[in-house]
Amino acid sequence: MNIENASYVKAVMGGKEYAIQNNPKNVAAAIYKANAAQQSISILTPDNITVVSSFGPFLDRCTDFSYLNSKLVPELTAMQTLSQPVPQLQMYRSADRGGIKR
Repeated sequence: MNIENASYVKAVMGGKEYAIQNNPKNVAAAIYKANAAQQSISILTPDNITVVSSFGPFLDRCTDFSYLNSKLVPELTAMQTLSQPVPQLQMYRSADRGGIKR
């Protein structure tokens, strides 16, 4: 699945899985906030394909360089340099039975 076709993506950090609305600003905010909490994060498509992951403050693995370079990095860089505020991020915790709950 192409990440740009998904309405949400999975964010895995601290051993917990969350769902977030899929847009570059939300994904960048999730990565930024994981870094601020000194946690690694993996962003996956709904069908569990890793799009990008971080290891500490570094982007570690990426399977979609076009998305990374043209959409995600500009948003993330703007947040990291404080030229753009980090938006409020709503993350929904995956329920035990496969649903998404708040």
